[in-house]
Amino acid sequence: MISNACRSLRKSSLILIRFFVIMLVMMPLCTMPTLSAKPSSEGKKATLTVRAKIFDKLTEAQAMIEKGSYLEGKKILDALYDSRDRKSLNAVELAYTFNFYGFYYYSKENFREAIRYYKKVADTVEISDAMKIQALYTLGQLEFVEENFGKSLEYLLSWLDLAQKPTGDSFVLIGQVYYQIKNYNQAIAYVEKGIYLSSKEGKKPKENWLRLQAALYFEKKNIKKTALVYEKLVSYYPKKTYFTQLASMYGELEESLKQTAVMQAAYRAGFLTKETDIINYAYMLLARDLPYKAAVVLDEGISEGKVSKNYKNLKTLGNAYYTAHELKKAVPVLKQAASLANDGEIWMMLASTFLNLEKYKAAENASRSALEKGQLKNEGMAYIILGTATLNQKRFDDAEKAFSQASKYEKTRMHGQQWLNYAQSERKKTEELGKWLSADI
Repeated sequence: MISNACRSLRKSSLILIRFFVIMLVMMPLCTMPTLSAKPSSEGKKATLTVRAKIFDKLTEAQAMIEKGSYLEGKKILDALYDSRDRKSLNAVELAYTFNFYGFYYYSKENFREAIRYYKKVADTVEISDAMKIQALYTLGQLEFVEENFGKSLEYLLSWLDLAQKPTGDSFVLIGQVYYQIKNYNQAIAYVEKGIYLSSKEGKKPKENWLRLQAALYFEKKNIKKTALVYEKLVSYYPKKTYFTQLASMYGELEESLKQTAVMQAAYRAGFLTKETDIINYAYMLLARDLPYKAAVVLDEGISEGKVSKNYKNLKTLGNAYYTAHELKKAVPVLKQAASLANDGEIWMMLASTFLNLEKYKAAENASRSALEKGQLKNEGMAYIILGTATLNQKRFDDAEKAFSQASKYEKTRMHGQQWLNYAQSERKKTEELGKWLSADI
């Protein structure tokens, strides 16, 4: 059964991817390539010269746009593009002008218009490879933001064919596009490549890359690899959500020891602050037969006001101390729980605790309260405890009466009769001892 923590991965995937690509797009999209009349460094083609006056105007427009003076920047571009000399602009000068129009519209978050102008740049044959590469990558990013994933992939793969040294970011972005079109195998391949390139440079993987990788493995139902990714997230970016997700993965893999260890680490790091988190962790410890640790977790949660001091939680805490044989610590907790109880179950547990502590009068009173409250799962056992408590007080009549009652219940018929026989035997021994002592005197 897939846990709720696992299911939340699907719901957050699109938000995660959109956020990540917007962060990428926020990087400068149109930094100006070197202007030169000489052949480009790739040696594939020669770039045309951008005249000084055009260069100055474009630089001025860029400066205005970058500092937020959008209207002024656009006016400079309009004056250049709409001038009588427009026909005199060579192909590269026009491409640069389109480039800055694209930057302007991107800055105004008018992505459709930005795409229109960057496409004009990419379609210009005369531009340098560097400028074309930049335009294709920018188009791929913007089409992604616009959720045109097919076009985004087309531009990004064209960019990849030309790029000299693609970065890890680039491969991850392409992986995100494949994720959106549900080609998970390709998505995983590109994301893994991006993470590999980053690690090759001695860098730790970016947090969002790992989150995406985990989402992809989970989509492929590869829980083991999903867990491995969350191990990295816990190591590199320790956050509550990663600890709980990792614990969920270990739960799916039935690796209970690892699951408990992760939750213990999260607890010690102070990540488990919500009541449900603390209670779930305590129940996990109880299930792992670690009652004392569970009791400590619950006790601290109640003391710090993080866990409600209600009947259910007090009963669980008292039971945890009782199971851990910390009887003196169990008593005050069970008393508080008993005061809130509507049935006699907790009173019977309290009676058993007093009996083990050899506090027989308290055990007697608690067992009588249990019987008075009623709704017991094993009423005969309450009479066994009552009989044992009174027997240890040498009150044979009360003890025999209680054991006789216990023998009437199917669950305790045999034990009740055995205890009754023992009580009668003890009465006889005590009476004989009394007669012997009297005769001796």
